[in-house]
Parts: sequence; structure tokens; C-alpha cells
Amino acid sequence: MSPKAFFGILGLVLLIANCSSSQSIQDGGPDADGIDGADANADPGADKGSDIGQCEPGVFCLILEPGAKACSVFMDDREWQKELAVLGRIHFYPGVVTLPTDQATFEGTLIETVEYGPARVAATHQGAGFFEYEYHQGGIPSQGSHIYRYRQEFDLEGQAYAIEFQFEFGVNDGVPYYYEIRLNDDFAEYRTPIGILGDGSLYPDQYQHFSQCHYRDIPLFIATTTAENGDQAIVHKRFLEPGGGSGPANLVYAEITVDGTIRTTEDYFELVYAAYHHNFDETYLVLLKPPVGDVHAILFEHVWYYQGPTDMIYLDAEMTELRRSPLTAWEEVEQ
Repeated sequence: MSPKAFFGILGLVLLIANCSSSQSIQDGGPDADGIDGADANADPGADKGSDIGQCEPGVFCLILEPGAKACSVFMDDREWQKELAVLGRIHFYPGVVTLPTDQATFEGTLIETVEYGPARVAATHQGAGFFEYEYHQGGIPSQGSHIYRYRQEFDLEGQAYAIEFQFEFGVNDGVPYYYEIRLNDDFAEYRTPIGILGDGSLYPDQYQHFSQCHYRDIPLFIATTTAENGDQAIVHKRFLEPGGGSGPANLVYAEITVDGTIRTTEDYFELVYAAYHHNFDETYLVLLKPPVGDVHAILFEHVWYYQGPTDMIYLDAEMTELRRSPLTAWEEVEQ
């Protein structure tokens, strides 16, 4: 199985623009409600309170709330330099779309904007996105799934770039478990689109996995440290212990003191998390905007499984090491 097929697991959603098919579209406009916190992990269609519209009863539909977005998250065994290079955030069009079951393919534009890399390069749309539909029969005749696969293509400074994912509506005894899927700022981990740069032949370097940008529903860990030269750092990490494999993780806040100057950030594009399988040997990178003198970033590298970092590492504009100062202590505590 190819990486594209393996990682194209549950995804979702959208507004279909300039569509040649017959599905109905409702756009909430500028007065639409914000995020309502609907739980996509349970009944994806449980909350119909948004002004952007509702699904027709008994018809498959996607509801994409205003502000819905997703961010690229770390992948096992990818070095911090590569994690930094593939930072990405996608924003979705708000609206409602009815999904047909009588068309094998149909067009629709789901993603409004893409920001790629630490420079936040904006990707350029290359036409409309498109869906492929099929019904997958389960091992038991009464069970199956209505499956929709989506692909949208872009140009990224002369390179081909695409985002792919799929979503499905399970069926039992001939009746769908639900007809509606809702996407909001709580973009669920299991609804994972992938971004593919170029031809996708270099895995994982050309791949992104998208999930929540905030991870606010998983445990918060706060690390504090002081270096021998007096510089200090506070780093907030969201991390869920894995039952197997690696757990979801990301940095969400940092306060760095260099030569008495304090920099704080909670900007997704200024915080990078990297780790090996099982979240071993974690690496935390914090970009300083603006830099403090010649220091553009601070790096902490955990060593030997879950042992803490031993040095505060100072990086220049090219992300190369300038110098380092040993740490007098490292404490990381779950809140």
C-alpha cells in the first residue's frame, strides 16, 4: 500500500464553489456564528445551531464552520529541521454541502488558503478540487460505508502541491450511523488530510499530516529551565501519552529570556516539535521574533528516551548553532 493510500484516512468537509454538480450550497456570510465546540468524535452531526445552514434530512452532508482550520503536525523520526520546513496551516471555506451518491466524481473547492513553511508561503489554487465517491460493501451484507475522497491541487512557488483526504459515512443494517459531518476549529485527529509536495516520492520529507492547531483537549506539560549563563525558558507542550506508537504532541507557548531580553510566543509557525517513535528524544525549537542580537532561535534536545535536555542551544538566521550554555536544571511537569 502506498503512503498516500495508507494515510488518506478519515477526513471531511466543505463549501463547494463553482460546482457543476447539482448539490445544494448554503453560505452563512459575514454574520455566521463562530466555533460552537461540536464534538466531531461522537455524532458529527449533533449540533445544528450554526447560521451557516443545515443538512436536508436523510441526505449526506458536510457542515464547515467559520474559522475551521488544521495544522501540520509532527511525524515519527523526522528531524526538527524538516519539521520546521513543512510547517503548514490550511483554512477551509465556511458553508454547507450536500453530497450526492449518484455521481462517481464531482467538483468542489474545500480549502480557501494554504500557508506553507516558516515563511508562510501562500499556495496558489490550480482549479477546483474534486471528489470521488464509492460505496464499500462490508464483510457483512448489511454493513458498509459511503466513501468520499477529495483532492485539491495548488502551486507552491513553482512546485506542485496537493492536499488529499477522505471521509466516510458508515452503514449498519442498511441505515447510516449519521448523515452529517461537522468540521470546526477542533479538527479531530482521526480526520487527517495529508499535504503532498512535488511527486510525493520522498517520504516523509514531502508529506504533511494535518490535525488540530491547538490540541487544547489533551494534557498540558510545562517545562522550565535556567542555563548557566542566566538565560531562562518556559515551554508549554500539549502531549497525550500513547497507548502504542507515538502520541499527538505540539508546542503551544514559549517564553525565552536571552541576555535579559524576553520573547514570548504562541504562534504556531514559531514553535516546532520533533521526536522519534514513541515520542522518544523530543526536540523543542522556538523561533525568536524579532531575534535577540544574533540569536534567531533556541533549541532544546532531549537525550536518551525521556531524559531532559542538557543545553540551551542558540541558533542563527540559518538555523545553525552559534553556541550553547549548559542547563543547571530542567523540570517538565504535567498540569
